[in-house]
Amino acid sequence: LEKNYRKFLQLEASGAATQGGGGGALPSSSSSMEVLDQKRLGISDLADRAKFKEYVLGVLKEGDFNERRSSKLDQDDFLELLARFNAAGIHFK
Repeated sequence: LEKNYRKFLQLEASGAATQGGGGGALPSSSSSMEVLDQKRLGISDLADRAKFKEYVLGVLKEGDFNERRSSKLDQDDFLELLARFNAAGIHFK
C-alpha cells in the first residue's frame, strides 16, 4: 500500500489524479486502527489519506463498482476491477 500511496502522490503532482469523486460511506474504524494504518502506510496527514481514498473511490465509481458487493461479483467482474486499478496505478501483491 505504501508503494500505491507514493504512486498516487506522483499522479497528483502531475495532475492526473483529479478524477476522484467524494462520497461513499465506508465503515469507520477505531482511532487505534487508523493510527496503525497511518504508520503502516507512512501517511501522516489526514488530508493526504482522504485524497487517496477519493482516488480509489473514483476508480470504483468509474466502473460502477462503488455500490456493488464483492460477494455478488463474478470472476469477470473481479478481473475488470483489477484491470481498472492496475490502469490507475494501484497494484496488489
